[in-house]
Amino acid sequence: MEELFLKHKEWLDSEGQSGAQLILENEDMKDVNIDGKLLHDAKFLECDFTKKCITKTDFDNSLMCSSMFIYSLIRECNFRKADLQYADFKNAQILNTSFAKTDLDEADFENATLTNSKLINACLYLTNFSNVRFKNIEFSGAMFEETVLSGAEFENIIGIDDATIKSINIGTVDNPNILVGDEAKKWIYNREI
Repeated sequence: MEELFLKHKEWLDSEGQSGAQLILENEDMKDVNIDGKLLHDAKFLECDFTKKCITKTDFDNSLMCSSMFIYSLIRECNFRKADLQYADFKNAQILNTSFAKTDLDEADFENATLTNSKLINACLYLTNFSNVRFKNIEFSGAMFEETVLSGAEFENIIGIDDATIKSINIGTVDNPNILVGDEAKKWIYNREI
């Protein structure tokens, strides 16, 4: 796997003239060391990062649809502009990580903890944040639409007034309870501890 990472770095450094873009599909990544790696513009399709500790990894602009980060510890990583549609972050602990301009449509963060992280300009269509604990999270420019927030807790939220909140779901995926606009924003403020 290390050889693939080196070829990807060469591909990045040469702007695609040499080396090879990293493209992995259905790969088990649990025993692969990716800490501190520059993996932007890589493709990880339906890859399994379950129960993995990931630190200081740069996934900027990567395609990571349907990948799994269940019970993972993610620290100081960059997912800026990544495509994480349908990704599974259930029970993950996420610290000091950027999801700025990230597509999180239908991603699942149920029971996760997000601390000191950024969701600036993130797309949160049907994203499941059920029972998530948000602490020191910046939401400026984030787009909420049918975003599931049932049981979510907020502590020191930043930029929620600059977010676009079309609607949130305070029910479940199977039994939705949709709030729109100012009513949705008010509900979020009332959940702040």
